[in-house]
Amino acid sequence: MPSDITDIWNVENPTGILTQVLKNEGRERPEFRLLWVNGQDTILACYHVGVYCSKELIGQSPGETIDIAQDMAARDALRKLFCFLEHFAP
Repeated sequence: MPSDITDIWNVENPTGILTQVLKNEGRERPEFRLLWVNGQDTILACYHVGVYCSKELIGQSPGETIDIAQDMAARDALRKLFCFLEHFAP
């Protein structure tokens, strides 16, 4: 049974890879922004981070901490840049 590439694709440093990919394409460095926070001072905290390039939202993701959300947003941007989205046909 075929697997989704995002299930087996383990990226060690998604922010660094995203920065390098954008640089190779002649684009600006990624800029991470905190979009919203829920339950900041509780055990159910959720931080939602977006990653922008040239004022365009290229990825976003929630996380239990800002660092986790940033890491996941970078992964989301990489999936979109490389067209690793579930709804695309192989």
